Amino acid sequence: MPIVFFAYRVSEQKSAKESPFKLLFGREARLPADIDKWTMNQSFLEKIDQAWKEAKENIDKVKESSIRFYNSKYLIEPTQIKVGDQIRLHNPVTKPSLKTKL
Repeated sequence: MPIVFFAYRVSEQKSAKESPFKLLFGREARLPADIDKWTMNQSFLEKIDQAWKEAKENIDKVKESSIRFYNSKYLIEPTQIKVGDQIRLHNPVTKPSLKTKL
């Protein structure tokens, strides 16, 4: 039924000499047969393609920046300790009545 209603709404009416669609929206409806006329314009397609490429480049830049930030902040290389190296031991002192901190 929606297709039938749409066909009625885009058909020119004898009394008004316009389609109900045009009277409501102020323009003719874009039908599937009209696609080549309004979307397949080469410059339009090139603009869309360029916008997609720029968006992908921007996403990739942010992705790389996020990876570098994460790696610098959270991926700390373990310290290599060899025999004979001096190290410091953290041993906090607490009051005798409190539990020891680990």
